[in-house]
Amino acid sequence: MMSAQILPVDTTRTQQKILVICSTLDLDLPYGATPMIWQLLKAFFEVGCDVVVIPYRGRAFRSLWWRCYENPSRIEGELFSKTKLNKKSPQVNRGKLKNRIVPKAVQYTILPKWKKLLSKIKQAEKKIDAVLIIGIPMNQISGLPTFAKELFSCPILYYELDVPTSLPKYGGFSFNYFESADLGEYDAILSPSEGVVDDLLELGAKRVDFVHFGVDPNLFFPVS
Repeated sequence: MMSAQILPVDTTRTQQKILVICSTLDLDLPYGATPMIWQLLKAFFEVGCDVVVIPYRGRAFRSLWWRCYENPSRIEGELFSKTKLNKKSPQVNRGKLKNRIVPKAVQYTILPKWKKLLSKIKQAEKKIDAVLIIGIPMNQISGLPTFAKELFSCPILYYELDVPTSLPKYGGFSFNYFESADLGEYDAILSPSEGVVDDLLELGAKRVDFVHFGVDPNLFFPVS
């Protein structure tokens, strides 16, 4: 059996408080990058960060490595997952409908809840040193990065997990993240692929850095 260790926090360093808004924390949902997100959040903790997380889909799962706020749009996400827009159906042109209807619906029904929650977090946490958004369709949350920037006065970063597949020239992934999205809302776009830097700059990113996927050596290690 493998057991997870909790590495000691380096208390000699200034603790940075990172607010992470990620696609999901629920390992039961069919999002392939979720285990990597768990490991990334754990790694932030192990280098001395105070990690605060909000999932965009599903339930909030607390751990020894991060704190959570509940997803303010969980009900809407569950309802959407049951619609034809989220299922393979010959009667529905999912791509065009999703790219046209879903972002507009989110702007009117979901984003006000997220802005209200971020305002509560500002009161509760006092100071946030950086906001990291991971794997959420950019065109669904247009305006939220700018709101967070003004609220917290800190860098706003976006980690795009699905490039190059998610790029418009390849037709997008589950959503066309970039259609009508403003990449200039983010101080930097992070990518696991070095080959898409020029593409992201052409789409309007201010800065692009690549951060490759990694694995937690306390969970994945050679066994005899």
